[in-house]
Amino acid sequence: MTFLAVHLQNEFQCFCDAVRAWVPSHTAAPRWIFSALRASGELDYRISMHAIDDITTAGEPCIFISVHDTHASQRVDAWTLQQLYGLTRMQADIASALFEGLAVEELISRLRISENTVRTHLKAVFKKCAVKSQAELLRLLALGPRGSSSHPNR
Repeated sequence: MTFLAVHLQNEFQCFCDAVRAWVPSHTAAPRWIFSALRASGELDYRISMHAIDDITTAGEPCIFISVHDTHASQRVDAWTLQQLYGLTRMQADIASALFEGLAVEELISRLRISENTVRTHLKAVFKKCAVKSQAELLRLLALGPRGSSSHPNR
């Protein structure tokens, strides 16, 4: 990995040196979290790196890198929701639209269905996603699928 900004390249090299020197059984994993401007100079990315002790690489530590576009529009694909949670197309479209920031009133207009129909679909989404409120649903969608055996479709 190479950074255009010299100070980030230097910090990355220090982080890599810390990972190489890391003894997993003695200290916490090295971490590095920072923001980096795009090459175009536009809004930044949030980058998180941390070392992991991966036994599949003969005991050598690996670096997990997560890049988050802090200014991208928030979206979750309806098809993915259908596959993960067993939602119908309409249920997935409603959940996806709520995650994009639409209000129930806007959904009524966009989907040309009644408020009662939207709320009925939402109740089914809550049940299939094992949540109890719209806030919990949005948190679940923001954090990604749960690996819980309590999921009704697993």
